[in-house]
Amino acid sequence: MPIQETKWSKYYDKTKIVDDFDTNRTIYQVLKDSAEKYPDRIIIRYGSTRFTYKQFLTIVDTAASSMVSIGIKKGDVVTLSHSGMPASVSAIYAASKIGATVSLINNALTSSRLSEIVQITGSKHFFLSNWKYSDFIDFYENVDTDITSVIVKTRDYTTWSFRLNPIYNKYRVGDINRDYKKNRNSHVKILTRNEFLAKSGEAVEPVTDSSLPVVLFHSGSATGAPIPVCASSKALNSKVLPYSYLVNLSRENGEPVKTFSCVKQTFSFGLTLSIHATIAMGDTIMLFPNAGLSDPIAEIKMYKPDVLIAYPKVFSLMMEPQVMGEANLSFLKGIICAGESMSGVMSNDFRIFLKKHKCHAPLYRLYGLTESLSAVCYNPPEFDNDSILGIPLPGVNMKIMDRATGMEMPVGSKGEICISYPGNMDGYYKDPVMTSEIMRRLKDGKTWLFTGDFGKEDENGIFYFEGHSKRVVDMGGVHV
Repeated sequence: MPIQETKWSKYYDKTKIVDDFDTNRTIYQVLKDSAEKYPDRIIIRYGSTRFTYKQFLTIVDTAASSMVSIGIKKGDVVTLSHSGMPASVSAIYAASKIGATVSLINNALTSSRLSEIVQITGSKHFFLSNWKYSDFIDFYENVDTDITSVIVKTRDYTTWSFRLNPIYNKYRVGDINRDYKKNRNSHVKILTRNEFLAKSGEAVEPVTDSSLPVVLFHSGSATGAPIPVCASSKALNSKVLPYSYLVNLSRENGEPVKTFSCVKQTFSFGLTLSIHATIAMGDTIMLFPNAGLSDPIAEIKMYKPDVLIAYPKVFSLMMEPQVMGEANLSFLKGIICAGESMSGVMSNDFRIFLKKHKCHAPLYRLYGLTESLSAVCYNPPEFDNDSILGIPLPGVNMKIMDRATGMEMPVGSKGEICISYPGNMDGYYKDPVMTSEIMRRLKDGKTWLFTGDFGKEDENGIFYFEGHSKRVVDMGGVHV
């Protein structure tokens, strides 16, 4: 469906907008359609390992069948914590195929927060990295119902040659063999990845309801309380339009784009931007082990991506003396700052750094929150102002409103930043009361997300940031 003309349309390069994407599909159906269209393209690179779209769809279908075999069914919640691995991606799409929901756990969460989330979701099936397994031991010892855990290792996806690569040494500690089945509570069943995939039986008929919840994020901050954020396939699909626009600004001659993301896939920015939208466009995802727990500088040099998505701290690290050396970064065609805000001063310093390294890629600073399922607003390079958020991405509506009255504020007046588009969250998990506090249907017939952030809009439709009403920071899984 073509996007409506808005006051921001004058800023867009309309030749780069994809406006015929069908959002009324499950994310599994999106993967399947991309695999049928681009069977031999590379969907994922993980170290020296590569998967084509056709190969990866087979893995997802096998995982979906295995999920059913171990007792996962439509409506169940599956807990997943191995960010940065191909297993993370395949589990999410396999769950979508059978109608289950994946609870995405940040691999830095504390054991107490972990137990709290499991209690809220009632999850009985866990997909964990072997370095995350130890955080579940206390939970395993006290559980009194049957649960199943599938343990995934970095080496499950690496070749012998890559294990000799110095890059792999950063992750070797996570691959130490453990006797997972020793001294274990009888209620806990442990499977390796290969044992899990061996459970595959008959092919599973895919669920086709795009309104079903497909993922839960646990980093929402609009309310000031750590409530799981629920997203359906339809909502995730609605992120493809705005993100594809940014990627298409960097696309050359219609060729597939290689995207390397340093943002954890357990966060909305990581999943919606670097995983799902990339798959929907038939592009290539470049993953690295232990994402979020180690610096990705070596991988950036190795992969030479077209588009780099990262937190400001990664860009700051890149600028440290001797880190990048004399590296030629001309391979970068687009750079996206996501997850946290980048100051105008830092963005200016980073642009100078890029020029020194023969890179002329545009830098886009994004604004969004978990409840909006990541980016809704971008700061074009020509908007060089520290306080500017920028303009809404194509397909997104934004207003400055008064929370009490729901009325739009006059131009230049401070108010709450509000967002309306199909890519907002479906709501807080099993909490309609809290959902209704920040998602409100107003007289214009649209549902608006009240972000908890203050700002203003000038006469040109450009938004400025003015502060938070509630500032919540995720520190090691603890909301402060």
